[in-house]
Amino acid sequence: MLQRNPDEDPLIIALRDAVETRNTKFKESQPFVLLQWKSVKACMAIANLRDGGKILIGCDDRSGVPIPSGMSDQDVLLYKQDDVMDWLTYMLGRRCL
Repeated sequence: MLQRNPDEDPLIIALRDAVETRNTKFKESQPFVLLQWKSVKACMAIANLRDGGKILIGCDDRSGVPIPSGMSDQDVLLYKQDDVMDWLTYMLGRRCL
């Protein structure tokens, strides 16, 4: 099996270089209810890219340079993958009508 160098992983590169790109978006840790519109905007921005993209939640970028800060335990409890995917699918579908 072909082994991948972890230094070539796009997430590692994005965190190392601390640069938001077309296909990598940084968001600070917040309850999903506060991030939901930013998430839709980020999803729409990367939806038409050939390889899609990634949204990294837990990076404080208020200083202009994303710094991995992680997610608070309280915020982690509020991110239920099925609920987030259902909400994003619903909102993106409504915006595309």
